[in-house]
Amino acid sequence: MPTSNQAFNLHVETWKREQAMPWQRVRRKVEISNLLQHVGRSGLKILDAGGGNGYASIPFAQNGCQVVIADYSKAMITDGEKLMSELGLDKSVSFVETRLEDLSSAIRSQDFDVVLCHNVLQYVESIPVVLRSILRPLKSQGVVSIICLNRYSIAYHQAFLRGDLQAAKAAIGARETNTIFESMARALAVDEVVKMLEAESCVIQADYGLRCMIDYWGDNERKTEPNTLAQLEELEFALSGEYPYKLLARFFQVIARKA
Repeated sequence: MPTSNQAFNLHVETWKREQAMPWQRVRRKVEISNLLQHVGRSGLKILDAGGGNGYASIPFAQNGCQVVIADYSKAMITDGEKLMSELGLDKSVSFVETRLEDLSSAIRSQDFDVVLCHNVLQYVESIPVVLRSILRPLKSQGVVSIICLNRYSIAYHQAFLRGDLQAAKAAIGARETNTIFESMARALAVDEVVKMLEAESCVIQADYGLRCMIDYWGDNERKTEPNTLAQLEELEFALSGEYPYKLLARFFQVIARKA
C-alpha cells in the first residue's frame, strides 16, 4: 500500500505543480503559522524528515534557520538542491539521501530543535518505526510537527471535489485513498497520531486542521480569483484550530514536545 521510491522519482514535476496550487500555498501559510505558535522564528536547527525538494522549509531557511532535509528520492533531492541554489539558500539548507528508518546513520550525531514530518507517514511501511527514528535526533523539549492525510475527509473529498456520490458512500470508513503520485496512501485520524506520539514520550501541544474549507468550496477557477482566495485564506486561518470544524479538514497537524 505505501508508495515506492520510484513513484516519487517519477512524479517530481507533478509535485511541483501541486505546490504552486492556491490550496497548497494557503495550507503552507497556515501550517507555518500554527508551528510558530510553539517555536521561535529564527536561529533554529530544523530536520525536515521526508521533505522532498524542501519547498516547505524555504520560509525557515529565509529566516535564518539551518535546515537538513532527509529524503529517499534522489530526483526530489536533485530538484531541491537546484531550487535552494537558485534562491541563494544553499548555505542554509542541506540534503541527505536516506530512508527515514535509517536516519540515525545518515545524520550521525546531529541534533535538532524542530523536526518536521509533513505529508510523509501515509507512505511509510511502519509508522511507529519511523516516528521513533525521526524523534531520536530531536533535542529534549524540542518540537515535532506531524501532518497527515485525514481519513475523515475522504468521503467529503469524493463528494465535493470529484462529484461522485457513490464513491463518497463507498469511502465511508476508508483508511486509504489515491494520491497525486498515482499510488495508494494510508489515511489516519488525529487521535491515532496523538496516541503514537504519546507512546514515544511526547507531550501534545495542539492539533489543527489544514484545508478545512478550501477543498470543499467552489471550483478551482473560483479559488484562483485573488479576492476569493484571500477570503478563503482568512477562513482557513479561522477554522484551523477550531473544534469541531478541524475534524473534517483534508489534512491534520499535530504539534508535540519531546519530554
